[in-house]
Order: sequence, then C-alpha cells, then structure tokens
Amino acid sequence: MASSISGEQFGEAILAAVENGAYPENEDIIAAELPSSAFPALLSRLQASRREIEKEVKKLSRQHATHIDSWIADAQQLSLDIRDSKAAAQQIVSQGNEEEGLGTSFADASSKANLLRVEVSFNETLAGALEQIQSIQQSIDTVQSTLLRGAYGEAIKGVLGVERQLEELQGLQSTAAVRLLRGRVSALRQDMCQALDGQWYRHIVINRENSSIAVKEVIKGPPDSNISAIAENLNLFNLFGQKIENLSHEFEALILRPLFEVSCAEPPKLEIDGDEIRLSRMSSSVGINPIFEALHDLLNFITSHLLPSIGKPLMNNLMPSLIAQLKSSWLSGAIPSSLEGIPEFGRVLASVDEFADYVEELEIAGANDLKDWVAEAPRLWVTKMREVSLDRTRTLLLSGIHETRTVERVETQKVSRGDGILIPEANGDDWDAQWSDDEESHSKPTETLRGEGEDEDEAVNAWGLDEDIHDVNDQEVKPTQEPTGDEDDGAEAWGWGDEEHEDKASELPDNPKAQSTLPRKPNGHRSRNSRSSRDVTLRETYTITAFPEGILEIVGQTVSDAEKLTTPPYEESPVAPLAPALFTLPSLILAMYRAAASTFYSRKAGGNMFLYNDSLWLSEQVSNFAEERGSQISSPRLQGRLRLDSDVQALEGYAKRAYGKEMESQRTIITDLLDGAQGFANCTVHPFATECDNAINSTVDWIRHMSGQWKNILSRSATLQSLGSLLSTVTNKLIVDIEDMSDISEAESQKLSSLCNRVINLDDLFLPDQPPPPPPGAAAAEKKEAALLPLTAVYCPSWLKFQYLASILESSLADIKYLWSEGELKLEFSADEVVDLIEALFADSEHRRRAIAEIRRSAGV
Repeated sequence: MASSISGEQFGEAILAAVENGAYPENEDIIAAELPSSAFPALLSRLQASRREIEKEVKKLSRQHATHIDSWIADAQQLSLDIRDSKAAAQQIVSQGNEEEGLGTSFADASSKANLLRVEVSFNETLAGALEQIQSIQQSIDTVQSTLLRGAYGEAIKGVLGVERQLEELQGLQSTAAVRLLRGRVSALRQDMCQALDGQWYRHIVINRENSSIAVKEVIKGPPDSNISAIAENLNLFNLFGQKIENLSHEFEALILRPLFEVSCAEPPKLEIDGDEIRLSRMSSSVGINPIFEALHDLLNFITSHLLPSIGKPLMNNLMPSLIAQLKSSWLSGAIPSSLEGIPEFGRVLASVDEFADYVEELEIAGANDLKDWVAEAPRLWVTKMREVSLDRTRTLLLSGIHETRTVERVETQKVSRGDGILIPEANGDDWDAQWSDDEESHSKPTETLRGEGEDEDEAVNAWGLDEDIHDVNDQEVKPTQEPTGDEDDGAEAWGWGDEEHEDKASELPDNPKAQSTLPRKPNGHRSRNSRSSRDVTLRETYTITAFPEGILEIVGQTVSDAEKLTTPPYEESPVAPLAPALFTLPSLILAMYRAAASTFYSRKAGGNMFLYNDSLWLSEQVSNFAEERGSQISSPRLQGRLRLDSDVQALEGYAKRAYGKEMESQRTIITDLLDGAQGFANCTVHPFATECDNAINSTVDWIRHMSGQWKNILSRSATLQSLGSLLSTVTNKLIVDIEDMSDISEAESQKLSSLCNRVINLDDLFLPDQPPPPPPGAAAAEKKEAALLPLTAVYCPSWLKFQYLASILESSLADIKYLWSEGELKLEFSADEVVDLIEALFADSEHRRRAIAEIRRSAGV
C-alpha cells in the first residue's frame, strides 16, 4: 500500500530523533515504510535544517569572538611554558648523572679509609695482645719460681691471676699462643694440686692395712705447709670440699663400718694413741653402750686434732652416714621384741639422748635426727611387736597341719517336755551330739543360712518328720550362706564384705527350732497342747588343728604384755604410754590368719572343713577371752580398749565362707557326675544305660567317700547336715530329670526305680549314733523301729518326695490313686506333678482318664 506520509513528515521525525532523541508519536509514521521517492524531500529538509544550524553557530561566534581570542593566546603561552619546563627537566637529569659518579668515587674513598682504620686497630690490638701475652708469660715464670720456693699460697694466687688474664684475651682464645699458655697454666695448676695433695696427706695419714688415721697438725717445712694453710690453699682451688668428702669416706670405711658390724665375732674397739685413731679386734664388751663411747671418742678426736674449719665440715659429712648406720645396725636391733628387754631399751634411749646432747654441743648436724628417733622409739617398739606377732603367726601357718585334736562343745538350751522322744529321763547326754544352739555358742558348727537360689537345698527344717518321728528336736542346720564359688580370695581372706554377708544372713531365721516348740501331727498340722520346758545340756565333739591354739596363744601373749606395761617394773618405761596400742595387735594377728590360712589349709584333705572348725573354735575362744580378760583389766588406761567383737564376727564369717566353698565345690562335683547320665533319657538303651549306672554309682560312692572324710573332722550333726545338703542336690536333680520325661516305658520305669533305690540306700549314713528313747508304753516292735529309723528326712528336705517318686515308678495306677487319696502323697506332690507322672507312665485309657479326673477333683483343680 502506498505510504500516505510525505517526505517532509519523515524529515521532521528524523530531525526530532537526531536533535532531541524523541521517538515519533504518530503511529502511522512508525508503521510506515520509507519509500525511495521520499528521499529528495527528506534530504531537502535535512539540508535546510543544517543551514539553519550553521547560521546560528556563526551568529554565536560573532557574539563571543573576544573570548575566543583570549583562549587562543593562553593556549599559545601554555605551549611555551611546557617547552621551557622540558628543558629544565633535561638539565636536572644531566646534573643528577654527574652527582652519581661523584657518590661512587666517595664510597670508594670511604671504604679505603675504613680499611686503613681497621688495619691500624688490628695492629694496635695485636700489639696489646702481644704485650699481655708477654706479661702472662712473665707471670707464669714468676709463679713457677714461687712454687719452687714453697710459697704455695702466693703461687696459687699467681695462677688464679694468670687464669683471669687469659680469660681477658678476647678473640685470641683459639690462637696457638693462647693455647700454649693455657697448657702451661694447666700443667702448673696440676703440679700445684699434686703438691697440695702431698702436703694434705702428710698431715692426714691413712693406713688402710691397720685401719688407722693419723692427724699431724704441724710438720717441718715451708711456711705454707701447716694444715690450716693447706686447707686455705685447697679452698682457693675449690678442692677443699672434695678433700673433706674423701676424708669422710675414709673414716666411714676404716672406722665406722667395722665399728657398726653387729655380726662380728670379735667386736672392734676404738683406740686413740696421741694423734692417731684406729680400730682393734680386742674388745671384750658387747652392746650398744660401747658403741656410743666409741662415737664420743671419735668426735672428740676430730674436734681436738683438727681445726674447726676442717673438723666441722668433716663431722657434718660424717653424721648422716653415722646416724643412718647407727639406726640400721644397732638402734633397730636394740628395740626389744619382748618385755624382758624393756629395761635395757630404756638405757639405750638414755644413751642416745645423751649422745644427741653431745652432738648438739658440737654445733654439728644430726642431733635433731637422734632426738626424733628417741621420741619415736615407743612407736617403733609397737611396730616391732606387731612385726614379731605377725611373723609368729606366719611361721605357725608355715609349719603346716601336723597335729589335730578333738574338742567338745557343751551347750544348754530349753526344750519342750512334750518332746518325749528327745528328752532323756535319766543321765542320757550321749544322744545330744546331734544338737547345736545358734544363739548360745559361737562355735556352732552350723547355722540356717541359705544362699540365694538354694532354698530347697539349704533351708533344712531340723524339726521332726511328718510321719514317724514327732518333733525330732533341732539336730543341726546349715552352717553358711554359701558363696557362688567365684569370690575373690583376698577379699574372702581379710573378711571384706562380711558386713554384707551378715546382713543377708540376718534376714533368714536364726534358729529353726524357734519356729515352733509344738509337735507336728502326721499331716503337718501343729498340736494345740501347751508344754512346759526344761534345760538340756548338749554335747558334741569335732576336730581342730594346732593352728587356732597357736593363734590364741599369740593373742594372749600380746594382751598380757599390754597389761604388764601398766604394772611395775614397766609402768615407768618410755614405752608404757603406748600399752593401749598393743590391744590393736590381736586384730592384726587374726586378720593375718584369715589372709593366709586358706593357702595352708588347702594342702590337706578336708582343709576347708578343718578351716571351718578352727575358725569357729577360735572365734568362740577369742570371744570368751575378750570377755574374761576385759573384765579383769584394772588399769584405767586399758579398760574398754580390748575390742574383738568385729574380729569374732569376721572369723565366723570366714568360717562360713570356708564351709560354703567346700559345699559349693562338692555340689559341683556331684552335678558333674549326674550330668553324665544326660537327664536319664533312654536309660535302658546301650550305651546310655551304662552311663546312667556309672553316674549313680559314682555319685553314691562319692557321697560315701565324703562321709568317711568328714566324720573324722566335723561334729556328727555338722556331718549329717553337710551330707544332707549333698543328698538334696542328688534327689532334686533326679526328681527334676524324671518329671521332665514325657514318656516312660515299663522297662525305663523299672530302671529308674532301681537307680533311685541305690540312692535311697544312702540313708544308712543318717542312722543316729544312739537312738532316742521311745515313748513310754511303746510296743517292742515300735521300739525296734524307732531304734533303726534314719534321720535322712531331717537333713534332706526332698527325701520323702524322692522316696514317693521311687514308689510311683514301680506302682500300679490303683496304688497311685490310693497313695493320693488315703496316703500322704499329696503332701509332697502337687496334683499336676502326679498327673504328669501318670501320663508318662501309663498309656491313654479310660482307667487313666478316670484316675486323673479323681486326682484333679480331690485337689480342687
């Protein structure tokens, strides 16, 4: 479409854009195309606009022509100034280059001048050094001539001056000349030291063959040859201290050490002959007093023959070694190990105190050490007594168990008169070997203490049987809460943890017989009949070793020594104030016994049981001893000081742990033997049948073996209690293993019954030594039966249950029903247990279902 926009319009739009940067506002101009035909009009418009602008510029130029001329003139002047500045700058640069050359020349001249000054200074220094070297050389020559004249003091000062001059030669130390001078000075110094050394040993003459030392104060010779001048000269060379130290070593080797030899067959004697001191093996007196006399003479010799400037340093060097050897060789040996040596010990302390005063008068070191030892002497004596007591204890234990003896324990306790089968009508004390009283005797062989998880094994009810014996009185109960077997031996030995052990034990009944004094009827109910009681004397015997008697003897000796210290002639002794401290030794002795005893008892068969007996016997004797001797003490200082209650408790706890370890060990052995049967499953199949037979036979033989060993150590009641604990382990395991069987054939039933009967035969170990008297009016058969009745059920809680189990294994279904309904099977077995056994023993049938239903119904299940 032809554009409707004219060329003039296009020209106006372009001029507006060039002059003002404006964008056309007319949409038609923006959208229109610029045709070639519009170019002439467009150019014409642009040229017209150009002409207008030129006219305007010319007009403006004419108006400002004067200003433009001045600007041109200024520009021309500026150009001239710039040209002049460039010329000045070039001149400056040329002058700088000339000055740089002059600076280089100046630097060269300065370095040459400095070099000349250094050369001059070096020459001056060299001249001075050469003059000093010449002076030193002349000084050395002078010292040599002085030394040849014997003027040691002047020569030493000259040598020291030469050494100072050599040190002042700065920068010349590495030169050959200075090294030569140092070599001459060193040789000169060595010559002087040798000369002084010779002069010193002319005054101090040491004869090692004769063990003698002589001090000669004045010797003919040069004026500087007296000992004081020599000491001063040695001090100038810093050699005096070394000479004093060497001299003290000579005194120590030749005089002190032989003097302190306590094991010498011929005790030495200190002799002083004028200016000579020596030792001779001619002394006839032995003891510590001659030693103090010799030491007094030694110090007196040093102070009288040597000047204080020499004697005091020498004695200060000697005193530490002298006092140390005096303490270790004589004073420590003078501490008595018994009261017989107390008077002599008092004299020794007086001698030490006197010697300390003499040392203090001499104003030398060592007096305070001696007085401190005198002040600590009582404590050292107590320490010596402790060491002796503990050493006696250790020696006693090291001697081993060679002798044993039987002791008797006698107790009295109240027993109900209704217990007719146990209370003798006449003098019948032989039967009471089965008794013990936990409340009246610390030497009780057993206590009812149960370990955790061992209620069935250990909580033995020592009162009566439910069937045939009415209220069999308390025979014996378990001696200990038995450990788990992995207790630390050290803690066990010292009794650590006893408090915790006793706390646990206190939670259990102290005495089973306190549970009831009423007889039980066969069904287990208590009788309501009231009874009167009477005192019964109980006796039993057991075996102990010689250890506890020896320990008790040591404890008694210690307490006796403490009591004697408060009475004449010992009450005025220096150690008498520490008499109460001896009352602490019994606790240490008993602790030593507990710490070491287990090691020595383990070397003998049945050692733990011997340890159990010995510890209980010792605890009883220590308790009685503390009570008796405590009431007999008359000295106010000692009253109430003998406190052994905690040690008695520790011994009892120690005995319990020993018994517990032994029982735990034996139960482990029995369990291992029975584990060989593998739960008695397939007991009729080879080779399991042989394993079952071996397990039961080994277990029975082992229990009989332990019975033979323990009956010679423990009391009868403790032996039965221990065997009952082992038998409980056997019966409980057999009961559990058999009840775990889900199917028992007839052959297996017979086999299991046979194995149980072998264990039941062990009840012959529990036959009483002397049967209790039968009730009045009893028939002859009843008397015979009572005489043969073993006490197994008293010591083995699961014994009756085990016997019933053996009967069930070989009984018919009717017999089992009868035992449940008419017998006492329900007292030992629950209905579920009986039902499980019936289901394992008998095949499913109408009769079995009816029997199970009747049992459940009668039990109320």
